[in-house]
Amino acid sequence: VLKPGVEDILTTDMAFVYLFSRFLEFIQPELARLSLTAIIGDVRASMMEEVDMVKEAQHIQEFNTFLDASGFRSQATCPYVYPQFTSKRVLVMERLRGAALVDYNAIRSTTTKDPETVLVSALNTWFASVMGATTFHADVHAGVCVC
Repeated sequence: VLKPGVEDILTTDMAFVYLFSRFLEFIQPELARLSLTAIIGDVRASMMEEVDMVKEAQHIQEFNTFLDASGFRSQATCPYVYPQFTSKRVLVMERLRGAALVDYNAIRSTTTKDPETVLVSALNTWFASVMGATTFHADVHAGVCVC
């Protein structure tokens, strides 16, 4: 559930960062070569899409399609989205239980597979998705291994 005011705060913060980058490029013209303002604009656009739960649901579906097309379905999954309950401010999806990828003992306790094999599969899936998926989830956070 998108908390009230989050979109307004994000819009304000990103506008400030964008204007500050423009200011920096104005006082230090050589910074324009780094495309700082363009990068900030791209980050802003990406972040604004992430507060639209309908877009997030579309990204999950695109990732599902990627898993099927690339042959990674046997190694990875993502939750089913309930579109009838999803709106711009609410995303309803299947609950998946698993273990954090950084918790070796938790992985060991939830699967009969070798934890190192699980981690390698997770990393292979992640790298393949960076290279081949149509969308990339920029805010990397703790992954969950559904073993």
